[in-house]
Amino acid sequence: MNLSEEEGRVVLAVENDGVGMPSARTAERHSLGLLGMRERVAVFGGEIEFSGLPGQGTAVVARMPITRISHENLDR
Repeated sequence: MNLSEEEGRVVLAVENDGVGMPSARTAERHSLGLLGMRERVAVFGGEIEFSGLPGQGTAVVARMPITRISHENLDR
């Protein structure tokens, strides 16, 4: 797992060395687990990528914009 900042976004990358996930599976829009992750990231204006190869593991990278909060916004 790696958490970093790049170009005003926070980036979370997670990968494993498990059974992997075929590319066709990561593109599926009806997989509830993947769809749920896409929806949660989209709510905050982010994006998420899935990649994997059978027998070589899976990687997930989420990028979320960093929102700066000013003291003025805290009073609202």
